[in-house]
Amino acid sequence: MFFLRTFSPEALKEDSRLVVESLRHMQCLNMHHAINPVMARDGVEALRAFMEDEDVLARYPYSYERRFGYSPEGSETNPRSSRTPNQTRRMFDFTAEFQQMLEQLPILELFRTIVSLARFSLDRIDHAFGSQLAKLPHGDHSLRAARYLVEATPNDVLYPPHKDFSVVTVFIGTGEPGLEIKVGERWCPVYSEPGTALVGIGKPALEFVSDDLDWEPQALEHRVVGGAKNRLSAFLFYEFDRDVWLPKSQETYGAMLDRNMSRIRADAAA
Repeated sequence: MFFLRTFSPEALKEDSRLVVESLRHMQCLNMHHAINPVMARDGVEALRAFMEDEDVLARYPYSYERRFGYSPEGSETNPRSSRTPNQTRRMFDFTAEFQQMLEQLPILELFRTIVSLARFSLDRIDHAFGSQLAKLPHGDHSLRAARYLVEATPNDVLYPPHKDFSVVTVFIGTGEPGLEIKVGERWCPVYSEPGTALVGIGKPALEFVSDDLDWEPQALEHRVVGGAKNRLSAFLFYEFDRDVWLPKSQETYGAMLDRNMSRIRADAAA
């Protein structure tokens, strides 16, 4: 089995060569001791309890305009798949606005910590890409909890390979297997203990890569496979402000987001 290299945030801060190596070969920053493990475990357990409360879920249906709420199985499709991947999972998207309304302290603390980790990572990525992602206006980030509803083996793909259209996606360790990333031609499992985090490059970040690089950065390709009963995954979509201009796509971030989301969700803005 191929094991992914992990680094502490301190190591990535002190040695930019580690950042370049990680982004060049894995399209991500894979970190141990990224989050206080006790706080991470408390936050994940709060997410798990929230996702198992049918009454609370039904009270907050997802709103694309506000970017938070509950999405039952069947809400999303994936253009790269002939089936509906979300038939296997249900999701809840948390934003800062919603969490302050709800006052779920463990989830709110986890949200704030992951946002800070994303900002730290953007600063490191800027050094590697010759970009200024951290200085661009940023928008409404969302923390997604996804609960998988089927029992499956590690040979079963529950969510097909894809690349995100967030700036970066921060996957936090929940103690359960299932997330895999593509390194070269190989699918590699991600170590997922509480306190670990993997920060993957999204496609919009590539719009701002310096032309002076002697290598071509890529967005992280990832998928979810079986192996854990009632698996819970948790990850943050870190996003630009909707008015940020994407120079290569020649459109705003908001227009790109609406266009892609309309292919995935029927309730998204066209």
